[in-house]
Amino acid sequence: MQFYSVIIKYLKFIHKFFNIIKKIFFNSIFLILLSSIIIFLYNIPYNNLQKINLKKKVVLKIELHNPLQEEYTPIKLSHNKIKKFFQKKIFNFSSNSVYEIIQKIKQAKNDPKISGIILDFNKKFSGNRTSIEYLGKILKNFKSSGKPIFSISKNYDQNQYYLASFSNEIILLPHGSVTFQGISIKKLYFKKFLKFFRIHTHIFRIGRHKTAVEPYIRNTPSKISKKNDLFWMNYIWKKFILTIIKNRKIKKKLLFPNTSTYLKILKKFNCNLTKIAKRNNLIDHVYSYKNLNKKFIKIFGKDKKNNTYNQINLKNYIISHQEKKKNYNKIAIIFAIGEIENNIHNKNSMKISEIIKRIEYIKNNPTIKAIILRINSPGGSAFFSEILRKKLLSIRKLKKPIIISMGDITASGGYWMSMAGDYLIAHPTTLTGSIGIFSIINTFEKTLKKFGISQSYVSIKKSYDSNHFRNLTSESKKFINFNIKRGYNEFIKLVAKSRNKKNLQIHQIAQGQIWTGLIAKKIGLIDQLGDFDTALKKAAELSNLKNYEIDWPIQHENIFNILKNKFFDTIKIFFTNISHILIPRHIQKIILKFNIISDFFNYIFFEKKNLALCINCKFKM
Repeated sequence: MQFYSVIIKYLKFIHKFFNIIKKIFFNSIFLILLSSIIIFLYNIPYNNLQKINLKKKVVLKIELHNPLQEEYTPIKLSHNKIKKFFQKKIFNFSSNSVYEIIQKIKQAKNDPKISGIILDFNKKFSGNRTSIEYLGKILKNFKSSGKPIFSISKNYDQNQYYLASFSNEIILLPHGSVTFQGISIKKLYFKKFLKFFRIHTHIFRIGRHKTAVEPYIRNTPSKISKKNDLFWMNYIWKKFILTIIKNRKIKKKLLFPNTSTYLKILKKFNCNLTKIAKRNNLIDHVYSYKNLNKKFIKIFGKDKKNNTYNQINLKNYIISHQEKKKNYNKIAIIFAIGEIENNIHNKNSMKISEIIKRIEYIKNNPTIKAIILRINSPGGSAFFSEILRKKLLSIRKLKKPIIISMGDITASGGYWMSMAGDYLIAHPTTLTGSIGIFSIINTFEKTLKKFGISQSYVSIKKSYDSNHFRNLTSESKKFINFNIKRGYNEFIKLVAKSRNKKNLQIHQIAQGQIWTGLIAKKIGLIDQLGDFDTALKKAAELSNLKNYEIDWPIQHENIFNILKNKFFDTIKIFFTNISHILIPRHIQKIILKFNIISDFFNYIFFEKKNLALCINCKFKM
């Protein structure tokens, strides 16, 4: 009996123990969910516009903390009273789009309530080259109104400093720095790797300058590849540096000294980067936050309630819209950003289905008189490039002019798409051209053989098949080569017809060669150098519009979906942060390494899978 009583006591203890664990677990889950809800509600971007007394002058504070977005798709909610309340009173659907920021800066220039701009770079900021150049131009234009611009940062990188150079004063926080890294290209070369794993790589290309295939057939870049890359990199860097030198009125050697000179300067100033920046006239002042607040109170007035200077955050500075008339003219914007492939899971892929929907909307909207197609793409699938080009041509039949506005890069398949335009505009630093075609097909028959695996293959004979576990037949290779040659010839003919040139003239400047916008203008691949504003002006000119409205791609959203998504995003962030605390670091490193390895193999075997121009032939542009 005594034995049984001991067993019963132990069982009761275990029962109580598991009850305590259960309570702790469920209470923890409840607390986590409650915390998530509180964090979620706290992080809702309240629209404080109504709270700020805009009868007083304020400074517009622009916090450039996140990557600058190329696209701009304003969110629009359904039009019932409850959702209108959410849109106007609670949520401020502000994005980090360069176009939204620029609209607000243009409005602030003529707004008597805005007395200046503060650019705050105190967190990591990035953006593509042409977007940063465009934003710089708008800041320069704002400064011409006589309103000052101030820049603040703990550490300026070269992109931040480029924008800061348009300021009246560049301010550095104590122990801060200004750093320039230059321009570099990083490429992985897989020839030895592929040989080690006995992966059979089949390369097909037309265009000796089409160097995208080199990582699979070489261990180092070719002379042609180096020469091409250095050419456009030197031009872009020179233009970048000259703008800063002009803005700051300093010498190049002070801005970007060579390594030996910089080491001497470091030694002289005992590695004090703040003093070096001040000595080289890269900055105007070094202030603490406390002294900054005092300085800006003197300039912009005091907000007594918050004990700071009168300011309004960019998110809370609303773009005013004039009342729409019944009959008005519009210039529609289409964004074609990313690699041209129909892969919804790849964030870097072009949103092909959305572009097609946008084109159909434009075709059926009589108020839209012209279109600007903003392309920022290195190319991709020839098949989808041609689909998009033909869809765009259907707009031209309605006598609606299409203006092509090129971003950082509009090459290969991106340039193929642009052939649907009436007028082509590129930035001087845009990379364009690359008229050529290639295909990369990996087969694994040698890898399987190494492990004693063989594949039985019985089929009705085809001219081409894409079995990755079997070597390509001679018929398959001939078929691919035939289609690549045909595709290249079609590319040449298309460009020649669009640009009013002979096939031979285009062939001489093709061969996969990449050109800067400046040279592309000289050789006739584009019509004009300029930015997005240039494209707007040209669109209005070709459609005979004096007054017009910009029709941005609208993102229609349900308020409950937004609340749900924001809530789950908050929970995801919360659990991610918790996992970083709870999961041991060595386990985190293993997970990170696994992700890196999986991404690496994905890049080699899946990222370079080519989408078809015809049903059976796979190749890229």
